[in-house]
Amino acid sequence: MTAMRVGKRSPRPGFALVELLIAMALFAIIAVGLLSFQSMVLGGHSRALNSSALGNSVTAIRRAFTVALQEASYVSLPSAGSSAPAFTALSNCEDDGATPLAAGPAGFSHICLDAAGKNIFIYRGAAPVPAIVCGQDPGAGVTRALVAGGRGLRVNTIRFNRPSSVLVQLDLGLETVPAAAGLPPARKDLQLQGVISHALD
Repeated sequence: MTAMRVGKRSPRPGFALVELLIAMALFAIIAVGLLSFQSMVLGGHSRALNSSALGNSVTAIRRAFTVALQEASYVSLPSAGSSAPAFTALSNCEDDGATPLAAGPAGFSHICLDAAGKNIFIYRGAAPVPAIVCGQDPGAGVTRALVAGGRGLRVNTIRFNRPSSVLVQLDLGLETVPAAAGLPPARKDLQLQGVISHALD
């Protein structure tokens, strides 16, 4: 009978189970770190874009309100001693809303918040002021432009106050809509007041 020789098995090339588990754990840790970094970078980019849109909207509403007041000879909305969520100013126009004060066209500017409460529009055209449904197409001869709002922004407050016949105040509150959960919204409140430059009374 021949004796069997028992010797060491020659090791196969490859990785042991423990080595594979360690490699997978290290890869998972690195992947989680990279995903966290990417999320942080994208969140910062999103906040910067929203903050920029917020600043642009505030600048646009300030400009629209100021220009409308500078050109105004008459403000029909809000009336003196009241407040309203919209603003209508007429330029080169009598208080009847249609008769020009001097040679040249009589015009209007109308600033309003749409029914969804998300966007602020300005309408401009020749007097008299037509029936306007905020956010909808005004028809021929009237232009519509988005002043504030849009994707990523929410209008919290818009109120036009008129404590006297020549003074008009605007209270506006805008905030960003966070793109991802956990990001705080940026908020901007604006209070403006102006005098009707060419007031009739």
